[in-house]
Amino acid sequence: MNAVRNTKGKKENKRIKSIIKRFGFGALGLVILIAAAFFAPKLILEFQDNVRCGKVVLSEAEEMDITSFNTGYEKELYKRLFRFAEELEEGQQFYVASQEMEDTAEIEDFLKSEKGLYRDEIWIWMDYGAITENALFYPMRQCRQYVIYGDDFSNGMNFILWYVELGEEDSTELKLLIDAETWEFYGISIEVPEENLIQNEYKASAEGYNLRDLFSARTDIDMLNMWYALGFYYGGQKESEIFQIAEEYGYYAYASEFEIYGVDAIESPYINIDSSDEEEKIQKVLENLKWEESEDKNCIDFLFPYSRDGMMEGQDITELRFRVEAEWSAKALNDKSTYFFKPQKFIVGFPEIYERIPEFSE
Repeated sequence: MNAVRNTKGKKENKRIKSIIKRFGFGALGLVILIAAAFFAPKLILEFQDNVRCGKVVLSEAEEMDITSFNTGYEKELYKRLFRFAEELEEGQQFYVASQEMEDTAEIEDFLKSEKGLYRDEIWIWMDYGAITENALFYPMRQCRQYVIYGDDFSNGMNFILWYVELGEEDSTELKLLIDAETWEFYGISIEVPEENLIQNEYKASAEGYNLRDLFSARTDIDMLNMWYALGFYYGGQKESEIFQIAEEYGYYAYASEFEIYGVDAIESPYINIDSSDEEEKIQKVLENLKWEESEDKNCIDFLFPYSRDGMMEGQDITELRFRVEAEWSAKALNDKSTYFFKPQKFIVGFPEIYERIPEFSE
């Protein structure tokens, strides 16, 4: 009897253990399935990434052909500068692309023509002695083409440029930033080593000498004349109503006087005459002929106003800086009775444009 009971007990124990094993394997399988559901996708993706990205293949990036960017390029300087001034004011981002110029024959022909170095935009600085006339004969050292464009590529290029560097073996450098389509100058810079300007025994301090001395611009009338001339030559201002109204009232580049109805223009702030529609118009014009000077007066920013279609009535006016900047060296005669001042470094142009060109801002 006991033997039968023992046999039945053993069978029952085996059945219970079998059930426990089955449940154990089932639970383990369930755990494995749950874990696989969480981790398998990650492992599979990592494996695919290793297969696809495990090898790094180096290839030369396709060079951007900036010569093809002139489609739809704005040919009128004033409108081109207005768009740029407006986008600057809006805080838009600008980008620069460049390429070497392999064939420079066109540029060399341009520089030797009346559209190049033999034009007023260059000669006015030679007349002042800021740029040596020898620069007309400097050989070309470097030439690159640049484009400046904004966030909205569909609007086309802001500027298509030639950066041209001329110079002699003595390290004198003349740098030019020129519109490649319409040939306006956006920047002119010349730098001459001091030892090429003045021998050691004749060196003197240039402290106190400044751009106003160079231009004999002692009064605000002189500075207004400078503003007018620079706006005419470089800023496309002749296309603006402000410029045309000023001219209509007898204001001309390099004029020695500026009078409106017989009243001197320089009365605080610039004009103080009886009110009328015409007088208010010229008052508004004069308010937009502005400039800012550094403390030492060796950096002057002339502020050029721009508005849509050049009109000033009922339109917001944006401004663009045109800068004239110089560093000086001084030469004294033996008796130290006379001093001559020469620019060791001289630059003119639109800083928001030329400072984006690496070689030009070095």
